[in-house]
Amino acid sequence: MATYIEDAFDAEGYTAYDMAGDDTTKENILDNAENDEDNYDHIALFHFGHRCGENNGYVDNDGYEIWSSEIDSAVDTHKYELVFI
Repeated sequence: MATYIEDAFDAEGYTAYDMAGDDTTKENILDNAENDEDNYDHIALFHFGHRCGENNGYVDNDGYEIWSSEIDSAVDTHKYELVFI
């Protein structure tokens, strides 16, 4: 699914990254959210994972929980759309 989404965005001229698997770590996710906000005008983040809580978080590849509030804290302008799948 991640490759399909990446390919679809690439085909429309967007920069897209498939970070599924070993790259799906809490540190990478939070760092990338901040970096993407700083370097791109519009961002769509699609996060796949085992959900935790009331569908407001999920578990990374190493078993650490990542909450939407942590992603919100990593960015300042909130010019992105966050989607948990």
